[in-house]
Amino acid sequence: MRIFLLAMLLSLYGCKTPQSGESNDSILKAETDDRLTEKTKNLVDVSDKLNDHINAILAEARAATKPDSGWTPESIKALLEYVYSKTGADKSGTGILVGFAGIGREVSVHSYIGSWFKDNFDPERSEIIFLKFTESVYHNNQIGILTGKVMSHKSKAAADHSIAPVMNFSGVLLGSDKFGHFFQQGYWYYTAGLDTLRARCEYGQYMEGNSVLFEEKWRKYRAMAQVWLPDFRFGYFGSWATGVISYADSEANELGYQFWKALSENPDTYKFDIREHQASLPLMNESTNYNKYDHDIDVDFIRTAPRPKDACSKYDPVRP
Repeated sequence: MRIFLLAMLLSLYGCKTPQSGESNDSILKAETDDRLTEKTKNLVDVSDKLNDHINAILAEARAATKPDSGWTPESIKALLEYVYSKTGADKSGTGILVGFAGIGREVSVHSYIGSWFKDNFDPERSEIIFLKFTESVYHNNQIGILTGKVMSHKSKAAADHSIAPVMNFSGVLLGSDKFGHFFQQGYWYYTAGLDTLRARCEYGQYMEGNSVLFEEKWRKYRAMAQVWLPDFRFGYFGSWATGVISYADSEANELGYQFWKALSENPDTYKFDIREHQASLPLMNESTNYNKYDHDIDVDFIRTAPRPKDACSKYDPVRP
């Protein structure tokens, strides 16, 4: 692991987009800048487009996995795996490729849902906004192999790749990364059998790297995450990679868990509608549900309202 990280640091300046089929890993997961600005205020509501896409996947998955004799635990498991493969799974060829001594590895891979947003939403029709790192709230942080404070700031390519595009869902601005969390980490919660909110909140904050929480349980949650990513470590999706501990990410994880649970309980009739989560959507917005920052990350943002309560607030009484 240490040898690979050194190689990755030495090669980040040479990052390039890999070709589909190369090995992949999810180091350097994206953050976002979902403020209401002159650029984002005219985004159109794309809720129906997302709903139609997910419900088409559900119909396809049912046709592929439902036995003639009706649903069984095994076929429901197959249904969920099929849907995950089209939504939450990492899509090879969507990250950045780093290499050293002729060895290449793909990092910061998008989920299938994140890749679908990028490929099917049109900025010319105000469906999506793509931001460069220098246009984001993080623009004051230095980029460089020696000067970057976190892994995603070690090169311009990595920094730009770390800023997820923004869309409007039922009047709420959200980064595409939130749906990666919704469909991917929500699935991780579900398949790990985390049937208590506290356990899910702890797992989410372990992945984000909230250092004030649950240290005695890190080994347990590391083992859960390493089922999916063998190199997983504390803060892999947050403080270690980007310096950002996102409570909005954890909210998206929780809503995703509820999606997978509802689908498993109603495999024939469940219909996806992002508007069902209308009350919780603002909690997936990082300019509303404020982040915590490590490594002295500089953020060009001033809070204008108190932090709202989200699903995990009661298990984290020391939020800034």
